Amino acid sequence: ALDIAYETLKIEKVLKRIGINRLQFRRPKINNENIVCPLVQVVFHNQLFKLFYLSLLNILKAEILKDKNKADSYLKGIFAAEGCIRLDASGIVGSVKITATKMEMRDFYRNSLQKLGINTAKDDLTKGSEAIVITHFNNFRKLFEMNLLSLHPEKQKKFINALMNYQKKKDDLLKFESA
Repeated sequence: ALDIAYETLKIEKVLKRIGINRLQFRRPKINNENIVCPLVQVVFHNQLFKLFYLSLLNILKAEILKDKNKADSYLKGIFAAEGCIRLDASGIVGSVKITATKMEMRDFYRNSLQKLGINTAKDDLTKGSEAIVITHFNNFRKLFEMNLLSLHPEKQKKFINALMNYQKKKDDLLKFESA
């Protein structure tokens, strides 16, 4: 079992060594004995940085929607951070989701994907896990061909392995991958 107090102290010492002194630790809501290593979330609170970041993002949004290369690069980061590959019962890709709670961000992601020729299905509006949903093999092929999951090797491996389970499409994908 994971000793939470010991792990907290260990993380606190490392953070203080690199100059982070204002710490806030949250106790886990559950006591899961299957946890192998702790998750550390570093949060940076600075209003000026937040204004700069949001301003920069608003400027970049217009650029991303104008330029396929920028949309491609931006979406690689979004898939790495917010992407999720869902498999169906037979082990093929059922859907690829991008989590976004705000409608404005879902619309932006949808428009960015459309810039690359990828269409989305109806959004998942389940409270707490709202997301853009990508379905259909032709869209999965585009994700594969554009290597949009490449920034997260585990997600990319899961996605490619599941694509290879499409028996009728496997040969076409293998031809593309070797080209």
